[in-house]
Amino acid sequence: NMLLLINNENGYHIIMKLLLEIPENQRNNLNLFLLTNLDKIITCRYGAYCTSKFIINNSNMNLRFLLINNIKNNLKLFIFNKTSCEVIIQAIKKFGINNFEFIIQEIQNNLPFLSLHPISYSFVIKLLTYLKMNEYYKFSNFIWNVYRNDNLIKTLCFYQNGNKLLKKIIEYSNNTQKNYIKAKLNIIKKKAVK
Repeated sequence: NMLLLINNENGYHIIMKLLLEIPENQRNNLNLFLLTNLDKIITCRYGAYCTSKFIINNSNMNLRFLLINNIKNNLKLFIFNKTSCEVIIQAIKKFGINNFEFIIQEIQNNLPFLSLHPISYSFVIKLLTYLKMNEYYKFSNFIWNVYRNDNLIKTLCFYQNGNKLLKKIIEYSNNTQKNYIKAKLNIIKKKAVK
């Protein structure tokens, strides 16, 4: 009945009690349950809350690896769900962006598509803000890879959220990158007028 409990507004309190009061070395079965059923849990508000507590209160490296791997395997589902996006951001803050570089690759490969959906769009903005604030060492490369993709820039220009996302990327760019993209956008606008 664990899934029934964890996805219920009353039942999830029992899981929370177990997570917070039983010593970490005595809740292996509960931890494994959380992680092997991650796709059914963090897309629900109560399950996401329990998973957040698991992330904050767990130091086991093997379980951490399992969590990251399950996020990777279910990313295409999680990135369009508000509660799972919040859990992923929390996991990134706790375990470091280096463990989640697959998310950056996914964003880079699917930026126009992700900008169309309000939840994935919001997730991308939050992640870019986090990367910029924490001076992620590959952030500049990410920006350049966006700018060098002419089709990507053109596609983003066609959609309202795409335009907003492009403005945010420009805001986070260095001066050389800003000049580069402004010149490129001028060329795109001139071609559109013709």
